[in-house]
Amino acid sequence: MKLRLVPILISLLFVGGCATRHTLEFRSSEEINIRETALLHELAFRDTNRVVFVSFSDSQGHPFDPLSDFLQRLHAAGIPAREGSQSSMDSRGGVADKVTGESGVVYSAGIIRWISDSRVEVRRACHAGNLAGGATHFIMKKKGDKWQETKTTRQVIY
Repeated sequence: MKLRLVPILISLLFVGGCATRHTLEFRSSEEINIRETALLHELAFRDTNRVVFVSFSDSQGHPFDPLSDFLQRLHAAGIPAREGSQSSMDSRGGVADKVTGESGVVYSAGIIRWISDSRVEVRRACHAGNLAGGATHFIMKKKGDKWQETKTTRQVIY
């Protein structure tokens, strides 16, 4: 009896591992769309008097630059954005272009946590320097093949 259960248990473990791998692959591919959708919303109301930098973040809050094709789509839409890694802090604590020193603002978006495969908590922020910026935490829900913002859970202006 025990010997018959061993192949069944091994099969269940293998199938369970594949299901987990599938979920991780699905979520990883969807995170690109989620971050871009969230950031596009913020960029619609961007500060046009400063250099625009864009950045994404992982679930631990570590920033990284978006893919170059996203920047190309922004440029095609008339948004002259640069990678967040091209920004730095100036002597007064404000965001500035590393090369030119021009005043700038960093717009960012990142996944906080997955609630389910169709609901995710997201953080969107803008930062221009000391006490100049803000962040919004909200829920995005997948409707059809698109992600939509549904409920703001927290907003901080600083």
